[in-house]
Amino acid sequence: MSSRAQQRKSSTRRVRELAEIERRCQLYIGERSRAEITEQVVIVIDDGIATGATTRAALQAIRNRKPKELVLAVPVAPPDTITGLRGEVDALICLETPELFGAIGYFYRDFRQVSDQEVVAILKRFPAKRSASIH
Repeated sequence: MSSRAQQRKSSTRRVRELAEIERRCQLYIGERSRAEITEQVVIVIDDGIATGATTRAALQAIRNRKPKELVLAVPVAPPDTITGLRGEVDALICLETPELFGAIGYFYRDFRQVSDQEVVAILKRFPAKRSASIH
């Protein structure tokens, strides 16, 4: 595949992924109050990290909101991904960093996806206790 074709494919994938992120933000967050995290300890828990791209974006967005401390906790991720994420957080906890990673699902007996409806229901059960003022 030519370099130009690869760039088009990558650009198309990026547009699709950004549209999906926007869809999920609207569905999951909508008018929901955001928690105030300025000067708070924030712990981000991920069920597993492969490339780290999504996690890095989330950590940077959280860091922009000025937490007192930012902690990442993950059960499994490739060693190079963990190395690349250390600079994004104040503390990082990762239980397993196998050299032969493959895919996150390999490390779980049951790695079914959570549906949009399940996410919305869980978020409704746990509203933000202290709302942030969003400018």
